[in-house]
Amino acid sequence: MDDMQEDIHHILATLKDVPKTTQDNGQATGDALAQASAALVQEGLRKLVGPMRLSSDDQIADPSRLLQSVLDAIERSGIALEDSPEKAHLMIEIGEILYIQGKWDDAIERFGQAAAISTRIDFLAGQTNALRQTGRIKRRRGDWETAPIDLEKAVELDQNLEDPAGKSEALLNLGNIKYEQGHYEETEALFQDALVTSEHLYSNKLIGDISMSRGVIRHVMGHNDEAITHFTESLANFEVISDQRRISQACHTLGLAYAAQGMWTQSGMMYERALDIPRDLGD
Repeated sequence: MDDMQEDIHHILATLKDVPKTTQDNGQATGDALAQASAALVQEGLRKLVGPMRLSSDDQIADPSRLLQSVLDAIERSGIALEDSPEKAHLMIEIGEILYIQGKWDDAIERFGQAAAISTRIDFLAGQTNALRQTGRIKRRRGDWETAPIDLEKAVELDQNLEDPAGKSEALLNLGNIKYEQGHYEETEALFQDALVTSEHLYSNKLIGDISMSRGVIRHVMGHNDEAITHFTESLANFEVISDQRRISQACHTLGLAYAAQGMWTQSGMMYERALDIPRDLGD
């Protein structure tokens, strides 16, 4: 069973590298799809997917269908996963890929399945993860009535589970909702709580995301000197983990803050770097 789970997660990790959309015919998309296809024909994974037709055109064209075919093949092979933490994790990972592809309704459905499974087996970590993911999508949709409910429940569960990373992520999303509603003082309080909760984790990605959000709120409130400090901290954290997309975003926000201060040379340098990264990546 452990080997099977490793194979499943290998497939999922590979498919997560597929770009958000497969509609364009760029080289990066083709390469990612080829990588996903290659991973699936490895000997160990071939045993897992059984009768699945790996060469099917619709599966290659749509990674989410490929993913569903993998799950169907697992069930057909007689090794269907019963309600368990592993199945809850699987549903969440499928939901994450659907979210990346922009299929938010399908993603929410998967997260709902994960939450239901987790509730039935009293798997609190699965429940709170599903709530965080659902709340994030609802926030992106501007559903400010129900998104906070999911995220606040997640904060409570993460607190009980002593999961500071999960709690910080939920607090960050709650802060973003307050920001979008124009409640800036509440926003800053939530961001500060998220920062304090996550500081001892030494997570460059999480600290970078929080610093980015703190910089945005300072910038909007006209405190651009403080915004520059936060954006610079964010950039430093993203550079440690070589997250090019986030580095570009941090450079862009730094450019905005520098421009607001009349620091045109620094602003131009940041804008150029923000543009150079997606140019180099073909993004």
